[in-house]
Amino acid sequence: MPNNKQKNNNRALFEGMSTEMLMDLLCQDAVLPEGECLDADTIAQITEILASREECQPYRPDVDAAWDSFQQNYLTPDFDGTPLYSGEEEQEKVQKAPPAPRRRAKKARPRRVRALIAAAAMLAVLFTGTVASYAFGFDLWGVAPAWNDETFQLEEAPERAVPAPLKELAEDLAVYGLMERDLLPTWLPEGYELLGTQFDEMSSYTYFGVLLGRGESRLTISYRLYLEDKPNIAYQKDEGAPEEYVAGGQLHYIMTNAGKYLCVWVNDHVECFIGGVENREELVEMIDSIYEKGD
Repeated sequence: MPNNKQKNNNRALFEGMSTEMLMDLLCQDAVLPEGECLDADTIAQITEILASREECQPYRPDVDAAWDSFQQNYLTPDFDGTPLYSGEEEQEKVQKAPPAPRRRAKKARPRRVRALIAAAAMLAVLFTGTVASYAFGFDLWGVAPAWNDETFQLEEAPERAVPAPLKELAEDLAVYGLMERDLLPTWLPEGYELLGTQFDEMSSYTYFGVLLGRGESRLTISYRLYLEDKPNIAYQKDEGAPEEYVAGGQLHYIMTNAGKYLCVWVNDHVECFIGGVENREELVEMIDSIYEKGD
């Protein structure tokens, strides 16, 4: 069982993640094999954080109440596969039965029970947070709508194209669930090759970076995922006010340093940076490619 210090560290990490990242963790936990699942305390921490973020909703979900209701009204005895109700008499018995006593587990629960706990917790958040999820731009089911004059259907969402020099960076971002966001350019100026990648877990943020080269030119793309602290990195720039450029609903600050173009912007808890670009046109095309969706 994790100690209090480890629990606090885990909670700080979860609070630094976006709502869509936490929702995705709960979705994945329900299908993971035994031994790789989240423990009950971790699930409780995640659902508490999700519930606390529903301040904009008229109703704040009660995870404990959802689990109690699930046990009382829908959970069949001993998971024996029997139907929920065998007739009006049995239905009346079930409805009048007292709620099952709640117990705090000290050992790993059976996989099926764990999946049900995650499902009940998800219901409490999903049914009150669907509108908020779409407001955040989170595709809850991993599908995209498609239609013509006669039909409408939901299809699997296309994967984002990743330029070859950025594949290692994309893999690092994916570990933290950041590839679900619009962060990585899908277009690079021609001729750039990978020179190196960097990944560091600092005390206040996690750093992801890549250095690209084309002849004597050097291009840097980096991201800082902040857990608690606010961004506080200072970037060198030439004289003059930065240009404000909006793409994908995000405000980007474009400026130059030693004649080379750079851009800084923030996406939730992530501070994003592109620097060393030869001209503004290439930088803008890189920025726009971040928000282009696959066909």
